[in-house]
Amino acid sequence: MEKIKKIEELAEILKTLRGQGKKIVHCHGVFDPLSYNLLEKLGCSRLVITRGKMGCAVYSKNKGFVKVPSFAQKIVDRVGAGDAFLSVTALASVMELDDELLGFLGNVVGSLAVEILGNKKSIDKLSVQKYIVSLMK
Repeated sequence: MEKIKKIEELAEILKTLRGQGKKIVHCHGVFDPLSYNLLEKLGCSRLVITRGKMGCAVYSKNKGFVKVPSFAQKIVDRVGAGDAFLSVTALASVMELDDELLGFLGNVVGSLAVEILGNKKSIDKLSVQKYIVSLMK
């Protein structure tokens, strides 16, 4: 229990999968009021729920719920996509980026991650930049 208290003190963002998110907020489809209570209870500024091929949903006190679509075109291996997503969204949250941008960057990196088999290569800055440019065309 003490470890959970420590995590609560340090948590800035809570990231969960869609199925886990439903269990956490005890609701199917309408997260808003319960998400707010969860954020209050944990002291987090945002709740991010990854939704696989449906993208992600970001909930914050300021904006409510924002849904960001997935950009994945070629899924080779899902292993590591959540870690890639979290690594970028955690930084975006600390930098206080807008919810839409946080979800967008997380989904870009997650989309790149699912195109890589296992851990053959890492996702670098240039790959992210090129992917974003291709999405904007």
